[in-house]
Amino acid sequence: MRIAIYIGKEEFLTDQRVVSLVAELDEGGCDTYYAAASGEIKEDTDMLLSIGGDGTFLKAAMIAFEKSLPVTGVNLGRMGFLSENRPEDVAQAVLSNDYTVENLVTVVPEGTKGNLVLRVIIERSRLELRFENVCAIE
Repeated sequence: MRIAIYIGKEEFLTDQRVVSLVAELDEGGCDTYYAAASGEIKEDTDMLLSIGGDGTFLKAAMIAFEKSLPVTGVNLGRMGFLSENRPEDVAQAVLSNDYTVENLVTVVPEGTKGNLVLRVIIERSRLELRFENVCAIE
């Protein structure tokens, strides 16, 4: 499996949690590489990991949207609404295929710059927002 990694802050490159995550993926047979823009995404990439917080996830989601890749967020902050996965959980889930990919509807408003990639689910007890091609680690 080829995995692109989008990092929110440069100092995360030396964060032991990130180093361990990438090492575990590589040892498990994945081809990992870092990408900061959609032009850096290699052919046959299977997934984009967003490492940082929710702001990083939003930026990574736009890259994933452009390349039609699933994206999952790896949270290194205090709280993650979009990037809710802990680094220590991600490698095992990816290596054992213990995740689901949801292909969601994309809304592209006319007359705007960029895309709005969003799904809204309204139920009695909750409001849920999701992005296209989100990987849910279980």
